Amino acid sequence: MSDGAVSLPPPGVRNRYTATVRAVRFLHMADDLAALVISYVLAYAIRFGVPLSSMFSGDFQSPYAAVYFRRSWIYVSLTFGFLFVAYAVLGMYDGHRSLRRTPLLWNAIVGNGCVIGCVAVYLFFSKSQWHMRGFLPLALLLNIPMTVAVRVATNAALTWARRRHPSLRGRVLLVGKTRDAETLLSWASRGFIKGWEVIRQIASPTSLIEMRQTLPGQLTDDISAVFVMDREMKLDIVMDIVRIASRRGKIVKALIPRFLTLHNPYATGDQIEGIPILHFSSPRFGNCDASFRRAASRLLAFGLFALAFPVLLMVALLIRLDGQGPALFIQKRFGCEGRMFRMYKFRTMCRDAESRLQELRRFNEADGALFKMKCDPRVTPLGRFLRKTSIDEMPQLINILRGEMRLVGPRPLPVSDLEGYRNSWHFMRQLCSPGITCIWQVTGRSGIGFEDMCLFDVWYLLNRDWILDVRILFRTAWVVIFGHGAY
Repeated sequence: MSDGAVSLPPPGVRNRYTATVRAVRFLHMADDLAALVISYVLAYAIRFGVPLSSMFSGDFQSPYAAVYFRRSWIYVSLTFGFLFVAYAVLGMYDGHRSLRRTPLLWNAIVGNGCVIGCVAVYLFFSKSQWHMRGFLPLALLLNIPMTVAVRVATNAALTWARRRHPSLRGRVLLVGKTRDAETLLSWASRGFIKGWEVIRQIASPTSLIEMRQTLPGQLTDDISAVFVMDREMKLDIVMDIVRIASRRGKIVKALIPRFLTLHNPYATGDQIEGIPILHFSSPRFGNCDASFRRAASRLLAFGLFALAFPVLLMVALLIRLDGQGPALFIQKRFGCEGRMFRMYKFRTMCRDAESRLQELRRFNEADGALFKMKCDPRVTPLGRFLRKTSIDEMPQLINILRGEMRLVGPRPLPVSDLEGYRNSWHFMRQLCSPGITCIWQVTGRSGIGFEDMCLFDVWYLLNRDWILDVRILFRTAWVVIFGHGAY
């Protein structure tokens, strides 16, 4: 396959450092569970005045003591479930995406505070006689310093292990001999970069041809990641490095000034002089993960379709009464890996919208392959309302039930818009199933240009997980309610 081709990583491509990252993530989960168990035991001893040495004697001083002892595994499991979600949303299990350590104490305070709020709401409405108002909040308050203490101890042990065993460190190919690269090397020499070791440095390529000739030979098996530290490098070259490295299972961290103007609320992490260092994970396309995500999307889509069915019928009737043709607009779109499918939307334009497209091309307000026009004369008054509220996208729940789309993923674009970029990095956005909502829709919606849209979509493709999907869905609800950026 040529250097310009875009495809999924071949089967069997693995990144050894990624396995270490997964092991550390599970280790931190075990840390948090252990911290919660210790906090629960301490809260039990404090609240009921029971010495730790006699807690398991079976001699309970009160009915409450018996309940909180015998049902401890239930309370700990449920509480840990809520804490796990809160910690995951706060990024406490994504340390590999950041070069430096995240604010552990603050995240522990916020995570436990959120769960205390949930417990308080439950206790207020349940009014159960077998629940003490202060026991679980006390355990969670104790859990804040306990979580920090256990995590700090584990991190110290990991630092010691990485110094003794180089195989536990991620090995980096540094691209760029710039001031920013020197800053990163300075961080590494002072031990500020956790888990990474720069073993090779090359000059910045000045063209795509030079990059495609030199980079593949540098991506040897011992390399876990590529750090691109050149803020002057053209975006096409940076993203082609991402494309080539990800195909070989390598992580990429790149200094991209352009992201400063895109306001991606999910791409938090490290910075050099205010310029964000974007993390692109090595792609994970496991069959079990894909099947789970597809099943979850279908289940949720089925529930949403059942709830919204009366609204769908009413909107279809209004469109028919408006006299603008069939209620549904069906168009061929590119799906996963460029496969075409028929996407459903509510009709928002006049009957002859397709035939009038060419005459309106000169008024296009978007760049690249997209066609966008803020005051498109083809859009009907009813259609403008449907677009503003995103109701026109609701029939795509049918596409999800058919397995052609998911709730979250890159937006499927018309076939005519995408024919010209199959061999560029932009086509990476087509390497996963399209979705009803995506990351650029919850940041800029119609105000995002073609290249920025592709940058967002590729970032999502390589960093996607269920936590990111949940955050995008919540953000989508907020954006739709207030109609930000839609036209």
